[in-house]
Amino acid sequence: MDDWFPRTALARARPIVPLEELGAYEALWARADTTFGSLARLFRAHPGALPSDLVPQREADEHRRRALELAAAARVGDLRVSVHGMPSYPERLRSAAHPVEVLYYQGDLSLLTRRCIAVVGTRQPSRLGAERAALLAREVAEAGFVVLSGLAAGVDTAAHRAALDAGGASAAVLGAPLTVCFPQANSGLQRRLAREGLLASQVPIVRYSRQAVAANRRFFRERNATLAALAEAVVVVEAGERSGALIAARHALEQGRKLFVLDQCFRDAALAWPARLAARGAVRVRGFDDIAKRLAP
Repeated sequence: MDDWFPRTALARARPIVPLEELGAYEALWARADTTFGSLARLFRAHPGALPSDLVPQREADEHRRRALELAAAARVGDLRVSVHGMPSYPERLRSAAHPVEVLYYQGDLSLLTRRCIAVVGTRQPSRLGAERAALLAREVAEAGFVVLSGLAAGVDTAAHRAALDAGGASAAVLGAPLTVCFPQANSGLQRRLAREGLLASQVPIVRYSRQAVAANRRFFRERNATLAALAEAVVVVEAGERSGALIAARHALEQGRKLFVLDQCFRDAALAWPARLAARGAVRVRGFDDIAKRLAP
């Protein structure tokens, strides 16, 4: 490996082979100090490079085989890969703080070219919170938007299910690889989204399989940034002061997306975050009608 050095983008006159890039991406993540931030810096330093330009081929081949073995063991059918530079790659991802170069997916990736609204919130909503999430998602879907969320318990689950039940489109951005169902209770919904909508993940399969649970939790934070990048607007239905949904909310504001917060969050005297986000540009709304009026035609 000592005599290997990165290929430059100018030296590369070859088509993008998704499975080759999968292996190289997994190999980059095999390095102990790799983070989404360090990868973003690496690719900024090598404009136009592919993951395979930055990894020895033997190393990439080894990690491709291992990732595909894990996918087969998890019975992940039709695992697909979109790479920056391919026509299928969602260009909205470039507005994220750390744009991902590789996105794994199952289902219809073209959903991400449509107008998307992210519906997010707590994993432990009140009964009314779950009902509001389902009503909002149904109205968003019936208006022709794609309902984005993270397939977590609670608000996410209610939003995905309501959108699909209404005959609309829904896409999930996972905080785990496609080889993992988390929470396990959503395994049926995850399979349904793969069939009827979209599952997408930036999380490396091999690295995730080798790490402890505590180390893998950081992937959920980065998922929220990607979710915000893919959405035209983010709507917070219900959330506590430490909810991961607020990460998506903050990223929405930082990335120039519209951020809406349901009125009931402001009515909870125990919460300080609604006022903080409103001071930064979040809009207080009662429901989808208020949101629709504030979106571009």
